[in-house]
Amino acid sequence: MTRIKFFIDNKTLSMQICMFFLKYLANFNVFFLFVFNFNNCLIIIMKYYCLLGFFFTINLIRLYAHPVHISVTSVEIINENKKIKVLIKAFKEDIELALFHNYEYKVDNFNENLDTNLLNKYLTNNLYIKSKKVKEYTLNGVEFDADNYYIMYTIILKQMPDKLIFVNHLFNDINFDQKNLMIIKCRNYEKGFELDNFNTTFELNFKEINW
Repeated sequence: MTRIKFFIDNKTLSMQICMFFLKYLANFNVFFLFVFNFNNCLIIIMKYYCLLGFFFTINLIRLYAHPVHISVTSVEIINENKKIKVLIKAFKEDIELALFHNYEYKVDNFNENLDTNLLNKYLTNNLYIKSKKVKEYTLNGVEFDADNYYIMYTIILKQMPDKLIFVNHLFNDINFDQKNLMIIKCRNYEKGFELDNFNTTFELNFKEINW
């Protein structure tokens, strides 16, 4: 029994001695690298902090970004006036990020400096009617609450065509999973469309509508 215990104690002691020398050797190598290979150590340290900053940025974006990327657009077609009323509801983060991404324009925290000309430019470039019958786009107003923008504008037509092709790729350039819902209203006719990055257009045939 005594011999077994002595053997076990010696084995434990030997392992502790080995661990001590390995730890000493590791510290010596670090010191050697630091003294004799300072540039490589500096590069390793810089890579470490860059990687740390990258993960910090990713987590910060995840903390503040909303998880669902969706916009809702209501379109009312008025045949008598050759007018189309558009109401867009979109997340504030999406609007502000889109303006910064496309025009390097930053909206402050109170939305007091919102450039409506840039906003109108972004909207008409990304939500429009593909037709030569369009006369003009007019931004009528912008409202907002804590989370959303409510944007109203009007499309004037030269004359009512037989069909209209709507194009909507709002925020597709900043959100890969963007969903754009559109609700079309025209008298007793009402229909919804769901668009995304791969499906950005739909056609409305007025022959199917009972005016």
